[in-house]
Amino acid sequence: MTPKETKMLMAVIKTAYPEFNRDLRGEEHEAAVSLWQNRLEPYTYAQCDAALKGHIDECKFAPKIAEIIERISSLPGGTHSPGRWPLSDLEVSSMINVRLNLGLDIPPAYFALIKSRGLPGLMKGAHDE
Repeated sequence: MTPKETKMLMAVIKTAYPEFNRDLRGEEHEAAVSLWQNRLEPYTYAQCDAALKGHIDECKFAPKIAEIIERISSLPGGTHSPGRWPLSDLEVSSMINVRLNLGLDIPPAYFALIKSRGLPGLMKGAHDE
């Protein structure tokens, strides 16, 4: 996604969820846009828009970046591939370990990522379904 598309997506979130980033101004707002842009850059606007629409239809609260990415992975053709994954191995490990520690399910797309990245230490606590 481009920076302009990121701002469009965030405007839709703000319209659907008026409390979203309500108090952010100036540099804080730009930092938020930059973060969303950085994390969603590997995806198309169409993917992000479809994920957001699904979120709006089902959720009362504004989405977090991770929720948009998770919804993208559930869309047809939306699974993560190592070439597109924007996170470092350390970030992937941390993200999965947090889910494991909280007792949350590990999305199937993450198993392919773990295997393709050669992160066998994570497989100990994660059970492929």
